[in-house]
Amino acid sequence: MSCLNPLAIIGATAVGKSSMAINVAKIIGAEIISCDSVQMVYRDLTIGSNRVVNYENVPHHLVGFLDLDQQFSAGDFYRSCTHLIKEIQSRNKVPLIVGGAMFYLKWLFEGPPPTPLPTPIKIRKETEKLIEEEDNWDSTFARVAMIDPIYAHTIGFNNTKRLYRPLEIFKMTGKAISDYSLPATNSIRELKVHCVQLQLSGNTLVDIINRRCQKMIELGLLSEVERLISKGYNPSNAEWFNSIGYKQCYNYFILEESKRNFDKLLVEFQNATKKYAKQQERYFKKKIDAWLIKQVKYDPENKNENISQEIVNIFQSNQMRKI
Repeated sequence: MSCLNPLAIIGATAVGKSSMAINVAKIIGAEIISCDSVQMVYRDLTIGSNRVVNYENVPHHLVGFLDLDQQFSAGDFYRSCTHLIKEIQSRNKVPLIVGGAMFYLKWLFEGPPPTPLPTPIKIRKETEKLIEEEDNWDSTFARVAMIDPIYAHTIGFNNTKRLYRPLEIFKMTGKAISDYSLPATNSIRELKVHCVQLQLSGNTLVDIINRRCQKMIELGLLSEVERLISKGYNPSNAEWFNSIGYKQCYNYFILEESKRNFDKLLVEFQNATKKYAKQQERYFKKKIDAWLIKQVKYDPENKNENISQEIVNIFQSNQMRKI
């Protein structure tokens, strides 16, 4: 039995990907793989991630499965997603990738980058602590050699600085630093992913973002952030705290109470979200040809059964084509 090719529904934040994907999934028999943001993977980040509450019996993957202290990199997403695609196909279901995280999608559609990623501050500090506590060149070098024997041969004796990067890269991606000298695979063709970009016309998206940010505040985003701060989390020890919504609320709380301005907080939250949405739109526009994107526009005020069917038709017509 031939595998059903994956479908991806991508688009800017707040464009309506999640609800549209559930409609499509019910028609084509799909399981959804989330690729929306780092926030979505953490089980305790609910309001700020605007997580879907009702999955309507459609299986969802990579949603709310990590503790706040755990890391989840683009490399983790790439490995998890490619594994899930094969697993879902083995059940004769359609893998439906849904989201707008540009870097995650780049890894999925273009393969791992040819050069390693910059090291996050938290991982750099953890590596420094490890090397400092070990305080032994031979044992740390042996650790690097076990991870990446090819790279280890290029390190001069007692050159401690060159021990950091291979340990950090392995922690972030699970790959040896020497693997990045290999050519990247063209994943969109290898995985046969068909990509649909959901779009809204005019100023509709701006209005939706403004309303959504306000609703998230009303639902208790400030209380959620206050609870996280009370547990000792902050932008320096938790990268997800730098994401939109959480960052603005954190900056609100570190001010003296007399200087806190709720209206200013809301505007900053809305503006940051709109700026991010524009970045996503520009990025996807550049990738139309490379990712073979089919753009679908719709009006959220009207019934969307026809749009769901249009996406289904694109998916079905592409099943017999070679990418």
